Amino acid sequence: VKVWFQNRRTKYKRQKLEEEGPESQQKKKGSHHVNRWRLATKQSSPEDIDVTSED
Repeated sequence: VKVWFQNRRTKYKRQKLEEEGPESQQKKKGSHHVNRWRLATKQSSPEDIDVTSED
């Protein structure tokens, strides 16, 4: 009986994550850290380095 409830909870959590969609999962994972890093370093877009340039 205990295993049945564990399996049921796991199935429910998995279905809930699938309903949210993969876009929202990736957004939750990375964007928060990137935004905090940008604020901490106070970077602005004109100062960005172009790594594709062959100078």
